[in-house]
Amino acid sequence: MGKGHAYKMNNQLDSAIFYAEKAISCDKSDSYGYQLMGSAYFAMDNKTDMAIEYLSKAVELEPMNNWSNVMLGLTLYYFKNDMKKGLPYINMALKSGGRATNGYMVILDLFSFIWGI
Repeated sequence: MGKGHAYKMNNQLDSAIFYAEKAISCDKSDSYGYQLMGSAYFAMDNKTDMAIEYLSKAVELEPMNNWSNVMLGLTLYYFKNDMKKGLPYINMALKSGGRATNGYMVILDLFSFIWGI
């Protein structure tokens, strides 16, 4: 999965998706493959529905994963304009700890993902 993450961080999203698909085919119960796939689709134009599909599966498999919750919540909240559906995921991320322990870290995580900083 390291290669897929590296490709995503270098904005080589098609390659990231390739490795995420390989990871999912090897272990359908591992949330990280779905998280990587959803994150890659999140960064692509006109792929919001695909991002939601894969991030939803990641959250289903690992409900306390703060990054999957942040990404799903922001995708629903901002890109689908659905505050009612998005806020529970953002709140779950804030409750679950990790790097997304406060609102500032959520925003920093998002900027880090989008711009690779």
